[in-house]
Amino acid sequence: MLSLTKKQTLRIICCLVTFLIIGIVLWKLSNILNNSNLGQQGANLKEYSTLTVEGEGSVEYTSSQTLVRVQIEKTGSSLTLVKIQLKNVANTVVKALKDIVDSKFIHFNGINTGRTYWQKDYKYYGRYVLEIRPIDRDTAKKVYNALEDLDDVKVEIYDYNDAEALKSLKEQAVLKAIEDAKRKAELYAQNLGVKIVKVKEFEVFDGREVMPLYLRAQEGEAPAEIPLPTNKQKVSARVRVVFVAE
Repeated sequence: MLSLTKKQTLRIICCLVTFLIIGIVLWKLSNILNNSNLGQQGANLKEYSTLTVEGEGSVEYTSSQTLVRVQIEKTGSSLTLVKIQLKNVANTVVKALKDIVDSKFIHFNGINTGRTYWQKDYKYYGRYVLEIRPIDRDTAKKVYNALEDLDDVKVEIYDYNDAEALKSLKEQAVLKAIEDAKRKAELYAQNLGVKIVKVKEFEVFDGREVMPLYLRAQEGEAPAEIPLPTNKQKVSARVRVVFVAE
């Protein structure tokens, strides 16, 4: 059996006590550092709130092109008869426009048919739509004059923009809507005593084209002059933005 002298025993006890003291000191330092970090993190934490605003924007433009929509309507005792009548009138329309517009500008949108259940004799009806586009305003007037006296024909003239031009206009409208939202947010933040930090959410509502009806005439009820206005038209857009404020 190994026996320790009193001196050796004291050395061992001193070592153990020393290790214990060092452990306690390290534990204390660790707590102090952790508390310091938590305090620093708490100081860095700030209360944030959100501010939701909507912005609107629009772009005005003047189109040099128009679209003429020709709607043909017929009723008859059978679908076959109605379709024949519709095609006959459509051929008459195309023939009337032969010397005015190239056939490549005439687009056929198909025939829609059904039953007139609201009538006692339950007739069949049909609708055939042609669009002449894109054409200038002078040509649109000529088209109108050529078709205004035809029976069962309704003529509508609209402003017309091609897809690329309309896309660019919509993008401009969205940018204006964003600027409007930013202006509103800054105004609200100033009055609330907060500061805008960043954007949290952003949503765009698709821009819409205001395409007004210029002229609608049917069965000889047209005015003496064709009132094609020259006023500017509009494409508009709306956005919703959620800002973070502090």
